[in-house]
Amino acid sequence: MPLAEQAIAQMSACLPAYRLLIASLSYLGRRDEASAVVKRMQVAAPGAACFSADAFRRMYRDQDFVERLIRAWREGGLPEEEQPPSAPPAAV
Repeated sequence: MPLAEQAIAQMSACLPAYRLLIASLSYLGRRDEASAVVKRMQVAAPGAACFSADAFRRMYRDQDFVERLIRAWREGGLPEEEQPPSAPPAAV
């Protein structure tokens, strides 16, 4: 976790570092601290302090890993990006 903190200190809008720190703290059961990091992330990167579960599922081959990350982010209080409703198929 010190590397994530160092990255955040050097680049306050380093979203991957925030996500790593939130997941790490959540895994350790330190959810209050994870929630505090979420608040710091929201100040540093308003509008970007969230995640898209679908995007991360597409990004990684190891779906068990992705689901553990998603669960940790949710437990840590990181909001999930709202998905726009799907458009109905066009009539032909």
